Amino acid sequence: MVKSIKTVHELINEGRILIEARKFRDAHLCFMEARERALSDTERAYAVLGVEECELHLRLAVEDGGEELESALSVFTERGDHKAEAWAHICLGIRKQATQDLVGVIDLLEAGRAAACAGNDREAEARALLDIAAILTFRRLPGDADRMMKAFERGYDLAAKGDAYERTVSEAARGIVRYTSGDLASSASGYRAATEGFSSLGMPEQALETSVALGVTLLRSGAREEAERTFRKTAELGSSLDRNIETGVALMYLGQMAEGSGRFSEAFSNYSRAEDKLANENHYGATLRLGQARALCAMGRYAEVAGKLDSVAGSATAAARISIPMIRAMALSGAGKYTQAIREADIAVEEASVQGMPRQEAEARAVRMDCLQACGDSVRGMMDADAILGVLSGSAPATTRSAALRVRASAFRTNGDVESAIDLAKKACSLLVDVDAPLEYARDSAELGRALADSGDSEGAGEAFRVACTRVMEVRKDAPESYRRDFLDSIQEIFAERIRFLVDSGDTAAAYREALRLLARTMTERFGLTGEEEAPDPGTKAEFVFLPLGKRFATFVRTARGLTARLIDSAELLALGPTVATMSDHGAFRGFSIKQTEKSRETIDQIAEAVAQFREALRMRKTNIPALAAGLYEKLIAPAEFIAADCPVWVICPGGAFAGFPFEALEDSFGKRIIEHREIVYTKSPLLACRAESVHANSVHGAVLAVGDPLSDVHSAAKPLEAKDTEAGGDFPTAAARFIERAADAGLPPLPGAAREAEAACMGATKSELLIGANATKRHFLDCLRSGEWDTLHIAAHALYAESGKEGAILFHPDGDNILSTQEIASLSINVRRVVLSACASALGKPSWSEGAFGLVGAFLEAGAKTVYATLWRVRDLQTAGFMERMYTLARESGLGFDDAFAECKRLAASGVWGAEYADPALWASFVRYGL
Repeated sequence: MVKSIKTVHELINEGRILIEARKFRDAHLCFMEARERALSDTERAYAVLGVEECELHLRLAVEDGGEELESALSVFTERGDHKAEAWAHICLGIRKQATQDLVGVIDLLEAGRAAACAGNDREAEARALLDIAAILTFRRLPGDADRMMKAFERGYDLAAKGDAYERTVSEAARGIVRYTSGDLASSASGYRAATEGFSSLGMPEQALETSVALGVTLLRSGAREEAERTFRKTAELGSSLDRNIETGVALMYLGQMAEGSGRFSEAFSNYSRAEDKLANENHYGATLRLGQARALCAMGRYAEVAGKLDSVAGSATAAARISIPMIRAMALSGAGKYTQAIREADIAVEEASVQGMPRQEAEARAVRMDCLQACGDSVRGMMDADAILGVLSGSAPATTRSAALRVRASAFRTNGDVESAIDLAKKACSLLVDVDAPLEYARDSAELGRALADSGDSEGAGEAFRVACTRVMEVRKDAPESYRRDFLDSIQEIFAERIRFLVDSGDTAAAYREALRLLARTMTERFGLTGEEEAPDPGTKAEFVFLPLGKRFATFVRTARGLTARLIDSAELLALGPTVATMSDHGAFRGFSIKQTEKSRETIDQIAEAVAQFREALRMRKTNIPALAAGLYEKLIAPAEFIAADCPVWVICPGGAFAGFPFEALEDSFGKRIIEHREIVYTKSPLLACRAESVHANSVHGAVLAVGDPLSDVHSAAKPLEAKDTEAGGDFPTAAARFIERAADAGLPPLPGAAREAEAACMGATKSELLIGANATKRHFLDCLRSGEWDTLHIAAHALYAESGKEGAILFHPDGDNILSTQEIASLSINVRRVVLSACASALGKPSWSEGAFGLVGAFLEAGAKTVYATLWRVRDLQTAGFMERMYTLARESGLGFDDAFAECKRLAASGVWGAEYADPALWASFVRYGL
């Protein structure tokens, strides 16, 4: 049967019927075909109008230049078809918006309204009036406000008499008009109704546009949670419709909201995704790159900030010319380069002053004020504070004025005027009572606590410090960004104030509880800790917590007998000079000789220096090890004399500089090393013992997955890698890139002993998988790891880490991607009883004041491993292989559990039973155990 072909006239009539039924897409197809087949000017005119009208309703991009529609308008005018003339004027008016000729747009819409009245077309008249109202919201000339409201009210009333589509269009207009008049509640209701209406009508493009506007309105009205939900839905819808502008704008706002909530990784991701979507919209570029720069700065990725700012500088707006130096100042300040930071802040302050932007000037002065305070230039810092509280107070945000009051309070307290300091600190707090700024409020409360403590009001000070800790815990209720400077350092600083106060006040139990909360703060997401858990009964264990608190360390020691706490001043561990060990009638003198230098500063750096010197002495086999070991024992351990023989296991939480410190190598007052009569276990927090753990046998006879010398058959005589590539200070991205470029990872030393280790680990196992050489690819390893549960995971391979970030890696046989990074490890979900990382410096990572170092150890613990054994520095391959072989043999033959065998092997090695080669502390002191 032959299908009949519709005439042009039939197609046009069918299109009009479909428009009446609101089936605009089907109508559009009819009019498109009619336009192609039209023979007369009249047919073409009505077909063109139909196409344009459908594109208007569907919000589709118009392809032609408008000449066809103008020709069609002439035909309608000649024929006296007022309805067609009205819609032609409306379509032309909407087209003309792109030219920014708002007078011409309004004239066309007014002409459309007049034609609609003449043709008695209520819908066209309503549409023309609503569009006039919307255009007037942008023009804002004198008298436009009244004219806008009259047009809107008349159009809204007319549309209310129409169908669901007309009412939905009128609600969208209500959103626009009410937003302009400041009635955000009514505006949001209009946009919400429009979004829902368009969605129910099957018009997702229109729903997308009103959804963006709804999100902006909600955000401005303070309904942040609903705004965020709306923007997320908008981004999803826009992506599904391949509408880049709406998607990009929604992502941009999501970036701003994430940034405002302190979720900086998310903010950076959203800004970057928005930039990809809005690549052709140049006017968004500066906003997005500045947002990325702020997020990078907040995450502590200071080296990347400059590149983002440089890309903005050439096309910077007035606001950007202030933001760029201010962000630079923040990045430099975060990197500790306060002098350079002050110079950049000077530029921001000057630029804001010249442009007459007092709010921005106040914020720039606040950045400079903080930098000056950090430099100890309290005089100039006070000048900025006075300006913020003086001529700029009317424009400065409450948080900025609060910070200035806090600086003033600190200055008065330092000068002994405690009463004024208390008054100013209280005013600073009162400014933020109704402001969502928990971090700033916490800082103000901490300053109030300091002033009250100086005045002798212990009760008031205790309450102020309690409030400070409570409020600072509200900052980013979800997990904090790793090493986020402002948040994490401020959390540490504020908790430090309370912990110091509680220790000095003799409330040891409360100080210990706050220390645990502080330790758990950075592990909320990774280990499921909140800080509210009850620490497990230590039983026969001694629990040590070394927590850096600014210029001091808080040390807590807890056993079944009780809990003690004290504060160690960093000044007690100044730069070490040559140590003297002499024999006399009174025996050997053990301890530090103190060397005062001009560079000595009373900061935590001295402890780090003392720790580093001891590590270096062990690693390099220096002769002064006994004196250093005894001196550090005297400072760190000896004051807790109640630690008796009934505590054979010491659980140490080594915060800050003590991460990577071999406590077992210290010597007590009798000249005995701790390893001789104690077992040392390290932990990120004592609260980690509270985690629910699967039951695993503490045996070496279970399932074993072992990796040994993955690069055994690819070594060459190429130039060796520099030490910095595999030890502290290495640049991970550069090193990893070099490893990948040099496909065989050439230049790394061979590890023949690593294969022996892996074989020893598998001997006697009930189930084992041995990966050596070419068989030890990253892909094969991960496949085996995921294939089942393992009691022991033994990895003897090359590893590296970098202090510049959370980076670290294990190197596998080159077969495509052979770099297994810490990020990839942490993202795994494994059920492994223990992981043995027999690789150089595998226990190291980026230092953190709270959780020691996050590196391979932290990554495997996060992935689900219960215990991780690792090394603190580079270890010799053959010596390590011998140690591990002895350890596995001892565990199998003696019936000792793995943990006990590991500790006993360290004791045997240290005692010299296996000879001088194994008695060297450079070997046995390097091996440490993390996990309880």
